[in-house]
Amino acid sequence: MLEKKRREVLRLYGLTDRWLAAELQRQVKLLRVAFPRYRPWERVYDSVFLWHFVPEVARRLGARSFTANERTDRWVVTMSDRELRCAFGQVLANLSPELSDSALPGSILANDVEDGNPVVFGLDRICVPVDMEGDLIARRLRAIAGARKVDCNGVWTPEMIRASA
Repeated sequence: MLEKKRREVLRLYGLTDRWLAAELQRQVKLLRVAFPRYRPWERVYDSVFLWHFVPEVARRLGARSFTANERTDRWVVTMSDRELRCAFGQVLANLSPELSDSALPGSILANDVEDGNPVVFGLDRICVPVDMEGDLIARRLRAIAGARKVDCNGVWTPEMIRASA
């Protein structure tokens, strides 16, 4: 991982809930500018990620101000914290690779979970993993942590990124 991106991951990890929420909102707006073709009403992973999942995680971390088209997907906003976490694992696994192009502002939101994904940091705070079976995020973190020789209970820690160096 590039050193600049590594530093940014660690900075985001250290933010309080409200500051992380603000940063998620800022970063997702940058990605939406880069990909205007993803509209809020489309039922594709990238659109749901950009317009509904990331803003909903920000809301649950304390954000209160949203644009008219954010968080309008009833399916997402009515999920329990655990359902949101499990569904986000599916969404993240199916995002277009173009969203994670490191040259793009905001692309850190599409980081692989093991390399530090700030949306996952928020989900870890909202709902710690309980059931590894239905939680793709926790399962992936545990699998990669094992390969990197890092203790992991399904929640990302800075040790994950240090062990990948």
